Amino acid sequence: MAPVAWLGAHYEAARCLADDGDDERVLDQPALTLGGAGHEAHELVAVDDFAALIGPRMFRRWVLPALEEEAALVGHAYFHWDGPDALKHMPDLLASPYFHTIGYVPGKIAVDGSGDRHPRYIALYQAIQAAGKSVHVWGTPDELMYMHRHLRPEKTLYTTTVTTQAEAEALLDWFTRHT
Repeated sequence: MAPVAWLGAHYEAARCLADDGDDERVLDQPALTLGGAGHEAHELVAVDDFAALIGPRMFRRWVLPALEEEAALVGHAYFHWDGPDALKHMPDLLASPYFHTIGYVPGKIAVDGSGDRHPRYIALYQAIQAAGKSVHVWGTPDELMYMHRHLRPEKTLYTTTVTTQAEAEALLDWFTRHT
């Protein structure tokens, strides 16, 4: 299956965020998202960064039921979770029938791109996919091509930043040829 692509220059969002003091030179670039993860029109993006601060027992008792109740209302949910301290909840997230896609942010990534990078987590993403769920990964075009070789493309949503439309089209072409 050829990847579905959304190419957008998020200049309006960049201007709004820049007004809040964010780094406009990072935000003011075209963003390219490719994927076969099957996003739906009515979808909940569940985010619970607080989960990293509590143990699995409290997560199962207080957080997971509330997130699943919300997800049941729309029937299709993406769970976004941050940092290595959140990994302790992976068994519960994989067991939940309500979350179809998991977007894991490994840790702090600096403006210059240094820090904890997604390709280091291939085994985690493969385990998520083996449980029947999709993953959302971010990285440079080269990192995405590397991850594409190791992940199931029909269960992966890729996000990167490119500087020109020609770069975006070349990347789309690569994904089309390698999917």
